Amino acid sequence: LGNRQIDDDAANSLAEMMRVDHTLTRIEGAYALAEALKHNSSVIEFGLRFNQISTPSACILSEALKQNTTLTCLDSVFKNQICDDGAEAIAEALKTNITLTDLILSFNHISDTGASSLAKALKENNTLVSLVLKGNSIGSEGGYALSLALTSNTSLTCLTLQENQISTDVMNTIAAALENNSRLAELMRLNETSE
Repeated sequence: LGNRQIDDDAANSLAEMMRVDHTLTRIEGAYALAEALKHNSSVIEFGLRFNQISTPSACILSEALKQNTTLTCLDSVFKNQICDDGAEAIAEALKTNITLTDLILSFNHISDTGASSLAKALKENNTLVSLVLKGNSIGSEGGYALSLALTSNTSLTCLTLQENQISTDVMNTIAAALENNSRLAELMRLNETSE
């Protein structure tokens, strides 16, 4: 249902369906469906691409992530507008969520503040395997916070930071942190806008 501009009535109908139908294994839709994730015990992938998800919507989604025990992939809150406050709410959920393995937050207007919140969550979360932050506004401060998180996180195997504003020096710091994190197998950078 990506890129459908789902209205409230349609989202509420789909949310009600999820509350009673426990056979779904993948669903894509609008932010209002996040409430249903609290009650559904079989959805493993939740996609929200191109649906104008805003900060309040991301906060609702983060509450669902705190309670849901089956979702493994949030694919994706891609090309929305969750911004730093939404990233902070999702980061809080990551501190307690024990099932999510893949989180894609590309092109969401996340800056250093949001990246720093996610970095703090990575220090406590030991289930997230892939974090995609491509195309945000993360600069050197956020990149440095992520590098510190990499020294203690033992689950992350893929970190994508393409198309941000992280300086070469900080990218080198992140690369050095990789030496202490034997699990991180892939750091994708291709940072066209770096210094």
